[in-house]
Amino acid sequence: MSAIVKLGKGLRRRIGAAVERRRVWLRAALAVATVAAMAGIVIGYGFQATRVSLMSGDHSPETIFAPHTVEYVDTEATEQLRERAKEWVVPVEVVRPEAIAHAENEVARRFTELAVTRDKADDLRKAFPDVPPQARTWARANQSRLAALVEPTVQIVRDEMRRRIPAKVEAVEAARRSAAEAALGSDLPESARGLVAAVARSAVQPNLGEDTEATKALQAAARRAVRPVTMKISEKDVILRKGDVVTREDLAALRALGLLSPIPNPWQIVSIVALCALAVLAVAAYLRRQQPEVYQDDRLLLLTALVSALALFAVNLVNLRGPRAELLSMLSVTSGVMIIAVLVGTRVALMVAVFESLLVGIMAQGQFSVALLTFGSSLTGLLVAGRIWPPSQLLGASALLGAFNVALVFFVTRVTAGDHVLSQAWHSLLYGLGAPALAVGGILLLQRPFDITTHFRLLELASPNEPLRRRMLVEAPGTYIDSELVAQLAGAAADAIGADSLLARVGAYYHDIGKLRRPYVFSENQSLLGIGNLHDQLAPSLSSLVITAHVKDGVELAREYRLPRVIRDIIGQHHGTSLVSFFYQQARSGPGGRDLPEESFRYPGPRPGTREGAIIMLADAAFAAVWSLPDKTVARVEAVVREIVRERLEDGQLDESTLTLRDLSAIIDAFLRMLKSIIFHTRVEYPQLAQLSARRSGGHSHNHSPRPGRE
Repeated sequence: MSAIVKLGKGLRRRIGAAVERRRVWLRAALAVATVAAMAGIVIGYGFQATRVSLMSGDHSPETIFAPHTVEYVDTEATEQLRERAKEWVVPVEVVRPEAIAHAENEVARRFTELAVTRDKADDLRKAFPDVPPQARTWARANQSRLAALVEPTVQIVRDEMRRRIPAKVEAVEAARRSAAEAALGSDLPESARGLVAAVARSAVQPNLGEDTEATKALQAAARRAVRPVTMKISEKDVILRKGDVVTREDLAALRALGLLSPIPNPWQIVSIVALCALAVLAVAAYLRRQQPEVYQDDRLLLLTALVSALALFAVNLVNLRGPRAELLSMLSVTSGVMIIAVLVGTRVALMVAVFESLLVGIMAQGQFSVALLTFGSSLTGLLVAGRIWPPSQLLGASALLGAFNVALVFFVTRVTAGDHVLSQAWHSLLYGLGAPALAVGGILLLQRPFDITTHFRLLELASPNEPLRRRMLVEAPGTYIDSELVAQLAGAAADAIGADSLLARVGAYYHDIGKLRRPYVFSENQSLLGIGNLHDQLAPSLSSLVITAHVKDGVELAREYRLPRVIRDIIGQHHGTSLVSFFYQQARSGPGGRDLPEESFRYPGPRPGTREGAIIMLADAAFAAVWSLPDKTVARVEAVVREIVRERLEDGQLDESTLTLRDLSAIIDAFLRMLKSIIFHTRVEYPQLAQLSARRSGGHSHNHSPRPGRE
């Protein structure tokens, strides 16, 4: 026996290892396909068949017509005019403080030299040829008074140097003459005036220097004042005739029309493939470490790769028709990111937004502004992704995204000195209004093929017009009513602990759909269907089999009606492996019942693996137990609810969920609030109806005792 067990365990390990190897190869193949698709899209955007590869000086191989009308800015011509305007700006000159200091130092130097050569007439004449003879004679005779002339001379020079003296001969000469006149007109001794005038004249020099910052500001203003050179090409205009020499203007026209592609560069292609590979590997590494539940789910990986590739391809597809369409990424990439955020997760969508924005920037020939606009719009899309449903909120989310796109375009174009601000703002507004609607369409289209349950799908399933719910109302009305009440309990409990209340309510609506196969065996339907209790004629073991079968039947019906996997899981887990206690106790009371094993009277499971599944299990059990009480009082209802939760906890039914004891306490409180409002609410009694009821019943009331079969 042990050998068989070991063989079975070994076989399971080998099967598990084979499955894991297969999944690893599948993920590797998906990664390679994603890299190839993205790289092909990025490369194909620049090298499309509708474009030509020409350079200035080439001869046109064919006659090229404009495929559409376009008005564009000739950037090179505009730049030339702006540079010319910059050159026309006269540099801003200011008085240099160092020039004044240099002139003052020159005065001191001249007087020092005069003091050294005062005793040598010939040397004095050679050193100071511009000093009048009488002044030189005065200097030789008044040695002690030379030092007193320094400060008056410095003052005269300083006053003159504070004025603007351009580096022009006539301007410098006028300043020197003014300084000399100031010296000659001073109150110095008459013989010394000529000496001071000569020294002051020689010390004055040009004092203007360029103010670099002010000059740059004027040059920038001059550049901004130049209006962009705009060119207009009408549809079917001839751009180049066959054999024409390609000029710079021709290249600008081809580029504006989206017809010019660069010559393929092998290194460029290799670099793009490498960048795409790095992006995919970075996302994969992040998912493996931070989002293992996504990394292990091949459906979610395929969905992420598909939406990301389609978002880039949309830009490429529009570009095939002629115009450069990088800004379309504010629609396609943003809506794709919103789809991934809703169907996969916000953190995964953020990673996709970062790398797709970089790839769009590469497609736009390295324009940082396009990458920034794409990322900013995508980030805003993530913020409003939770507000795109129901439709009443969609308009507000679209308006918010459109307004942010316009502001983003305005500020980015101001930073990058871009042109056509109004045109770009208009397109960004339209893209912002359209992205949420496109995201909603994509979510509704993709959620079913990839079996992803969103709130959109849950709201659809919550409708009473869903086929299964209509069938329950007609074929199993008691089960339908009970499911509605259990849904109220489950939703309130989910709200109390921060779980998904919508999922809890919808799961409760469908948790008992298996009873549609045999609605007449369940007590809540028997009186409404006008039949008696069939379990009175069945053995307890057979009754238990019939009752527990509704779980398996429910899962099969859910698959038949294509309910989401999360709802199928709730249906299969809502009883866990709990005991069908009524029939088990009934069987034990019979002959040989003491040795009867519990396993044959337990549900097949599995036990709930989520908080919402565990809440529905507790809500269903609590409601059934409370509703079967013959005498419903507040104290008895509370005691029964607490007992049900305790039994499920001790029986291990909650072990695989993440519910804590604090959660269980909050769930019990929520159940009690809802049960009290359901059971003990009162209405005004109408006397006429009370008298009619008394006449029909002969003055007696009917007390319905609990019946078996409601599980």
